[in-house]
Amino acid sequence: MNIPELAKQLATVLGTASVLGYITGYLAMRARAFALGSDPVFALVDAAYVFAGFRFLFVTLLLLLAAVPCVFLLRWGLVSAKALWSPPQQILDWLGIGLLAIAVLWLIGQSLAATGVLLIPPETYSGWDKAVMGRAPLRSLGLCTLTLILFCAALLWAHARWITTPQPLDWPLDWLLGLLLAVLAFLLPIQHGAFFADRNVRVLHRVPDAAASLVPPVAVVDGTADNATLLGRDAKGERLLTTVKREALNGVGVRRIVPLAKFNAAVLPGPAVAQVVATRAEGSMTDGNASTDRAEGSWLERLLAQVQLTIEKISALGDSGIEAGQL
Repeated sequence: MNIPELAKQLATVLGTASVLGYITGYLAMRARAFALGSDPVFALVDAAYVFAGFRFLFVTLLLLLAAVPCVFLLRWGLVSAKALWSPPQQILDWLGIGLLAIAVLWLIGQSLAATGVLLIPPETYSGWDKAVMGRAPLRSLGLCTLTLILFCAALLWAHARWITTPQPLDWPLDWLLGLLLAVLAFLLPIQHGAFFADRNVRVLHRVPDAAASLVPPVAVVDGTADNATLLGRDAKGERLLTTVKREALNGVGVRRIVPLAKFNAAVLPGPAVAQVVATRAEGSMTDGNASTDRAEGSWLERLLAQVQLTIEKISALGDSGIEAGQL
């Protein structure tokens, strides 16, 4: 065994995995902030991106369990259809590229349909707003699984065209195939960030001095190593997102950790907020997870809700603020 060569290969693999984790984690955290409307002033270099990226890769492996059978079923269906109808291969290729392009454009539109959800009253949510808050698992899981299926199918198609049975390059078609494959690859972490990444919030014991315009209850909904984004409401009952320095939270206790959707429902806009109203709203939150809220509906809805809850818990693993030395 060549130990130096093995160590070099291992270092290469770990370096590649770290770069991939950094890129996907950055996209996931950006997509989460875009969907929620938090915008916590991201730094260019942050170890948190790597950890978020590895959580995304872990969740993607879980979704592959559902996607792989669908990919092979799709391949079998296409092969069977080709046996019944055999036009020239070039026509089939361009038809496939056209359908894939339409599907990708539709996926982009749906993936970015929800933005600034935390500032929208829950009673006016659209279907994708509910998906961002974890209230529509059929939408979020279905969209992410469909994207993964198309990515795997396009990857197999590209592998067959470029590696397994190399064909003369059709530059427009091959460029389009490569471009659509890249777009699908970018969509996967974006969807993960929008629908699954860290859906737990920390409810603070009191309002920090730096966020004096807020009234209880207040929670940390997003942040970086230097800043924290707080969600609450002002004295008129209007929703507010406030960014403060991490130092401003020193000495402020965390009362409980609750699902974001639960806390979001507790800060509905209304008339002037008194302490009694705030206490009543905070009391509507429980310490448990969202499984009780998601236990209603058919067996399929309950199953999807449980899968969504599992993915959210995986996506919440790790520290929200990471010191540089930890990496």
